[in-house]
Amino acid sequence: MEIKPKKIPYFMGVADLCADESTCLVRHYGAAIVDQDGHIISTGYNGAPSGEIDCKERGWCYRREMNAPPGHYYEKCFSVHAEQNAFLQAGPRANGCWMFVAGKDAATGEPVDAFPCILCTKMAINIKIEMFIVRLANGEIGAITPKDLYTGHLRVISNAVPTVSVGIQQMQNHLSQEEHKMDIGFAQYLDFAGKN
Repeated sequence: MEIKPKKIPYFMGVADLCADESTCLVRHYGAAIVDQDGHIISTGYNGAPSGEIDCKERGWCYRREMNAPPGHYYEKCFSVHAEQNAFLQAGPRANGCWMFVAGKDAATGEPVDAFPCILCTKMAINIKIEMFIVRLANGEIGAITPKDLYTGHLRVISNAVPTVSVGIQQMQNHLSQEEHKMDIGFAQYLDFAGKN
């Protein structure tokens, strides 16, 4: 599948708009799944399951109250991830598609690295997403296959040096620098998982 380069900022903008709908008190994420014809087939944002009370309505976040580091204790979170909501809407139509993911800090609105977590990565492999296109905290846009991201997750868990094959050089440079201590959304979670 090939998406015209000029369309990439557009689809990332759609993911960013979806993130604005998030009901999370900590991070806002949005996702858009785009098919081989360049059509958006589904979108999602992180928030409570349909019809349930969200964290904005509750006025508190369980993970924040428990001082959970970023990426830890997702099972205690009341929200469904943006990627998961998009997968549920797309169903089998996601086969062979690209997923655009954008994230921002809920308090400041500043971009954050929008790498899908290991659970969403595993789901993307099973639903056959071809490529993740993610916005990084520095504003750059990177590309990585779900299988390569899964391998990166596993390398972090095993405390090996994480190296991930990626589609865009800037992202490869970002990921390969150990000095950044894997300043990406899944690193803290995987560090914790590897120790327990």
